[in-house]
Amino acid sequence: MLTERRIISQGTSVRAITDPDDSLSIAGIAAPFHRYADLKGYRERILPGAFKKVLARSAQVRSDGADVVALLNHDSNFVLGRMSNRTLTAEEVSSGLAFRCQLPPTSYARDLHALIQRRDITGCSFGFACNPDGSDEVWDTADDEDEDEPTRSKRSTKFVRRTIRNLSMLSDVSVCTYPAYTTGTSVDARSFTTAIPETCPVEFRSLILAARGEDVAHGMARDLLSRRRRVIDQLMG
Repeated sequence: MLTERRIISQGTSVRAITDPDDSLSIAGIAAPFHRYADLKGYRERILPGAFKKVLARSAQVRSDGADVVALLNHDSNFVLGRMSNRTLTAEEVSSGLAFRCQLPPTSYARDLHALIQRRDITGCSFGFACNPDGSDEVWDTADDEDEDEPTRSKRSTKFVRRTIRNLSMLSDVSVCTYPAYTTGTSVDARSFTTAIPETCPVEFRSLILAARGEDVAHGMARDLLSRRRRVIDQLMG
């Protein structure tokens, strides 16, 4: 499964916590429900319940890749915590995916705590994957008039929408320097990419490429080549 990353910046907050024993923690909302990520040509939202199955698997701490880690900027060299040793906890709440991470006694973790406390860093991102067969998501078109979004244009505009109902994998929750999602997380961020998900149906892929101002035939050929290269890299790796 291809790992995707998303960043959200508005309507979110992350807070730095000093525990009674003087240890340091951070807490926030890593993914909001019913908020749109504007991903250049389409918008994406996550529905309540999307994290329940993957969190249940991770809580069992099995050796099947279900463990979830907390990272700094998605860099595995800067581990902040993990669910398997209970330094990272996560749960679904009414607003989205909530997490709390007990930071390690390292210099980069102390620096991060100070930066969040000063509000120099306000972003949180997460890595995830959906089932390659498309069963975790729904693609359709929607109208701006039907959506209660602060960024809604005054004129009615159709847009391509991806609705995620379930995640097959949650790889990490990351504190990020540069938030890039338009509305809704709490350690504010998810990593932004312009790649079109492989699960996107052909008819919606064409609409997305057209909205980006790209040549549809060229864009789809380039996307197919990119996917082939990823498969080859995985086989060679």
